[in-house]
Amino acid sequence: MTQLDRLAGLKGTVIIAREGRCPISERYGPKIKALEDTYTKLGFSFIYLYVGTVDIAERAKGDMTKYKLKGFYTVDPQLEVSRHFSLKTTTESLVFNSAGQLIYRGAVDNLQSLSGTNPGVAENFLQNALDAELKGLPVSLPLTDSPGCFINYPNEKATSQALNFNEDIYPLFERKCISCHLPENNFVDLSDYNSVRGRASTIRYVLENNIMPPWNVRPGLGPWVNDLSLSIDERKKIFQWLDAGLPEGTSAKKVSVNWSSEWRTGEPDQILPLPKAVKIKADGTMPYQYFIIKTNFKKEMWVKSYEILTKANLVHHLKYYVLENPKDLKPDHFPLNFSASFAWSLGEPPTIFPTGVGTRIPAGAVLGLTIHYQPNGTATIDRDTRLGLKFYSQKPPRERRKFGFTEKNLVIPPGAKDYTTTSLRPIEEDLQLSTLAIHMHLRGKAAQVNWLKPNGKKELLLDVTKYNTNHQFLYEFKTPLLIPKGSTLECVNHFDNSKDNPLNPDPLKEVRWGEQIGDEMSVCIAEGFNP
Repeated sequence: MTQLDRLAGLKGTVIIAREGRCPISERYGPKIKALEDTYTKLGFSFIYLYVGTVDIAERAKGDMTKYKLKGFYTVDPQLEVSRHFSLKTTTESLVFNSAGQLIYRGAVDNLQSLSGTNPGVAENFLQNALDAELKGLPVSLPLTDSPGCFINYPNEKATSQALNFNEDIYPLFERKCISCHLPENNFVDLSDYNSVRGRASTIRYVLENNIMPPWNVRPGLGPWVNDLSLSIDERKKIFQWLDAGLPEGTSAKKVSVNWSSEWRTGEPDQILPLPKAVKIKADGTMPYQYFIIKTNFKKEMWVKSYEILTKANLVHHLKYYVLENPKDLKPDHFPLNFSASFAWSLGEPPTIFPTGVGTRIPAGAVLGLTIHYQPNGTATIDRDTRLGLKFYSQKPPRERRKFGFTEKNLVIPPGAKDYTTTSLRPIEEDLQLSTLAIHMHLRGKAAQVNWLKPNGKKELLLDVTKYNTNHQFLYEFKTPLLIPKGSTLECVNHFDNSKDNPLNPDPLKEVRWGEQIGDEMSVCIAEGFNP
């Protein structure tokens, strides 16, 4: 610790834990750079402590270069310094005054969490602590929680070969987790043993606190094709493996999906790229981006599957709309005149329609595209987002139909903890219901979809018990459900506009329908086809 003492600033010292592959740590890069620029001139020294087990020296150097940080930095592969300061996460900041007394420990601000980015007004905890010290005042909030990747202190227990990563844990991760947790997505990488080993504490935390997997659907419904939930036995298996010291195994990893393939369903028949490159800023939030894409199809086309490639570490969600009236082009709003759509959100696999079911795209069709970008700490350009389509050679016997039901007269009072909307969709023709989806923004809390039968009975089809706008899944039935003519689908959406909602930008604000993330939407979507 003597060397760190020598690096102390005239007014005080700031020590910030960092990690080059922790997404929350990276999202704080621009803000930390701005704090360093301001407060170094005012007499504070900035020291960056890099924690990790994989390529720590290279990642530390790369992180300092990426964010143009000029303070001192050191690496802590043996976790000696981390243990000395009892650090828990790779975003934790410590502030010492000129006498060497710890006056603040915790987060940079309140805008990042394991649940996502809060676009509301920042509570600048670290900056407030520095300002208080400059004014000779006590820090009003000296301790805060610091969300980030948990520092993995080695497990000293003897290992057991009863369970191992290659044969037991990786296949489970592949089925439930890896569609999101690939290295290129800039999230916790679960595809590589060394990366997983360095994340053991984070994995344990998110499992113990039911943060991951984010499949918050009441058990017993469905069953669903893309169910990401872990059974009691599957959770127990992961905990047993963690407790055993994370043995890797000696056999080859059991791999069933080629995750390195660009198009997981093979080369598309048609690829529709972005009409222009999009500049994405380093931090903060961005308004939805809108584009018009001309297909130039000479004849009517029938889609049998689609896949969307995008930068998962930058895109929150996106949707392509087949516009019904190509002459009425307003590429600056959420389109309502569409006959079909193709959507992507994090974790969704490529969409393959049931045999004989297709989506119609008329000759000369025009697509509207909306993209919600989520800056990740580095300014960049998106040239990569594109839609890949595969077609039937001739018209299939059944057409995929998609319809939404909404409550646009949305007025959520300030502080309302459980504001509820109900919207209805009459079923005018027999429908094989294949998929359900929910769309709300930051105040979204929970949702149910009910089937109101012609005989007056009600059946619960979907119950999202804990909605999170960062995880917008399609809930696809393993066996499509026959909904007869005369039925009604009922969508009940719940909103939390109170201070207890950690993603709420402003609990004092009345919230109405709007397209941007700070507004709200109350939408349910159903997909199906004729029997």
